[in-house]
Amino acid sequence: MSLFGPRSVASLRPSSAERFRVTGKVANELELSLDDLRALPAEYRIADASRFVAGIQGEAVRLAGVLARAGAKAHPLFVNAGTRDGAVRLALFRHQVEPLALVVFARDGRALSAADGGPFRLVVPGFHDGAGDLRDLGWIEVATSPGPDNRGVLPHRASVLIGQQRFDRERTWADPRHADTFVVPQPNS
Repeated sequence: MSLFGPRSVASLRPSSAERFRVTGKVANELELSLDDLRALPAEYRIADASRFVAGIQGEAVRLAGVLARAGAKAHPLFVNAGTRDGAVRLALFRHQVEPLALVVFARDGRALSAADGGPFRLVVPGFHDGAGDLRDLGWIEVATSPGPDNRGVLPHRASVLIGQQRFDRERTWADPRHADTFVVPQPNS
C-alpha cells in the first residue's frame, strides 16, 4: 500500500539533485531547477528571505509562484511536501501556506549549499514547528487529502508554557528564560 494513493514517496522524488518536483492536482507536473525559479515573474521573487524569516538568507520565490507555474487546480485543500530522501514529510493546509511559504534556492548568486539547507529549502514564516523549515526539499504535492505528516516526531523550535510567567505592563509574550518560548497567560490573569 502506498502512502499517497497511487504514488509512493519514491515516485515523488525528482530525477536529479538540482531539481525538485511539483506534482498532484496540477495542470503540468514539473521538475524545477534554480534557473526555472529565477525565471518566475518578479512578483513572486524575493531577493533576500531574511526579510521574512530571521536567520535564513538567500534568494527565494513564493510558493504561490511555484504553484501558479505548475497550474495548481483551485479546489485542493492541501500542500504535501517532503525531503528528497523521504525522511521528513509535511501535510499543510494550502490556504495557510500558499501566500506565506518561500522556496529558498540560492545564496550569493550560487545554488544553496547543503549546509544552508539546499539545494532547495521550504520555509514558512510564522510556523514554529517542524513545518516552519524543511531542508533539502525534494517534492511538493497539491492534494485533496493530507499525506502522512511526521513533524510531530521532530524536535520543535519553540515550546509553550501556560501560566509560568507574570506579564509586565506591556503584556510581554516572550519568556525571558528561553528566547524561543512563547508564553500564554492563564485565564483571568
